[in-house]
Amino acid sequence: MHFFCFNGPIVFEELKNLLRIFRERDLNSINKNHIIGLKFNIDYDTLSYGKSVDNPLYPNIDLLRILLKECKGKIFSIINYKTKSSYIYKEISYLLRDLGCQNYCDGIIINAPAPQKILIKKIRNEFRHLKLILELNESYKYSNLKELRDLINNDYDKIDYLLLKNPTSEKVHLDFRNLCKMFNVLNSNTNINFGFTGHFNPKNIVRNTEFIFNLINTKKLSINSDYSFFSNEQKYLKNDLILYIEKFINILNKI
Repeated sequence: MHFFCFNGPIVFEELKNLLRIFRERDLNSINKNHIIGLKFNIDYDTLSYGKSVDNPLYPNIDLLRILLKECKGKIFSIINYKTKSSYIYKEISYLLRDLGCQNYCDGIIINAPAPQKILIKKIRNEFRHLKLILELNESYKYSNLKELRDLINNDYDKIDYLLLKNPTSEKVHLDFRNLCKMFNVLNSNTNINFGFTGHFNPKNIVRNTEFIFNLINTKKLSINSDYSFFSNEQKYLKNDLILYIEKFINILNKI
């Protein structure tokens, strides 16, 4: 199963309203291959100080548990954990086990410096019920796709998904062309699921996803959007989100 994931609201009433709309419009499951995923972002500061120092749109720990609990059994919910630390197992174990988040979420995205194989294995063994998702970034050292393939097969064979990141630049189609080339090589030579993360918003979702699917010739791809869906006044733009989802569904149905 693949997911179509985006940032969720951080106000409880807005989340309840959004989940109600999803239920009424039957949007939780897009088709037999894709499900909707709500993502909640937190960072190292959230663990250390209870809330993010740099980003007011990241929920504090108490609110995170409340939001995840409301999602439980209603929608696929993901924690997107961002850190520059190398102590990834200790931090994730504290977040999921000690703070109780493992009881409510369905998966976790690890957005961190390339973790050692032993740390991924420890996380996998402790939290077998969760989907384990890695976001590939510049800290992963490889000089060609063969090296990356071997790195995935040797060190990251315990994860469920690997997200390939699209750089935010003016050359969007060139970036996606390179990502699709990477996807086609890796998807046929590894045993994990892949997704694209980054440059997806309500204005470009049709253009970018059509371009991608034409190059990879498969629907078996997850999409993780970094678009905030918040206004300048930090109000959650649920109508934009619904339109965004409906556009994606229409694209899948056309392919």
